[in-house]
Amino acid sequence: IRNGASWDYAIKAVGDGAVELYYDNVKKIETTSDGGQVTGALKVKVAGSGYGDGLILEDNDSTNKSELTHVDGVLYISADASTNHLTINSDGHVDIVNDNDQLRLGAGQDLILYSDGTQGIIRSANGRGYIQSDTGISISSIGYTEKYIETTKDGSVELYYDNTKELETTSGGVKLSGYSE
Repeated sequence: IRNGASWDYAIKAVGDGAVELYYDNVKKIETTSDGGQVTGALKVKVAGSGYGDGLILEDNDSTNKSELTHVDGVLYISADASTNHLTINSDGHVDIVNDNDQLRLGAGQDLILYSDGTQGIIRSANGRGYIQSDTGISISSIGYTEKYIETTKDGSVELYYDNTKELETTSGGVKLSGYSE
């Protein structure tokens, strides 16, 4: 089918082959032997505004589904089209909403971060884990209300018990609470 005024293609059907859709005589969508192909962006607008009103990707027999849903500035990503596994909020925060679901990073998926419902866990699955800083490292309670460990570049390491410094490394050795060098 062509535009009569300019003879540009709009729709082209190839016998025993593809169906092609054109915009301004440029092919944008075509069917292929294994599905279809889009050139450029594909925008999907969904009329609903709740969970289940999104882009659903499924295999031929509908047993495996994935879903992308966008509601009120939040992108929900589900691997099984019924449970949100990951959300990206409008403020840019990424949430993994189920306990024991893991964020895995690296080519070998060897840096793992997750919560088991009771504890937050950071794990290096192949080799040693490192925490690096150019100035020092602090390990403390949320809100920094209680110190556990303080380190300073080219300086001391301090260990705390109940927010009281109990051990500190110095240039001359170690200083224990209640004792001097």
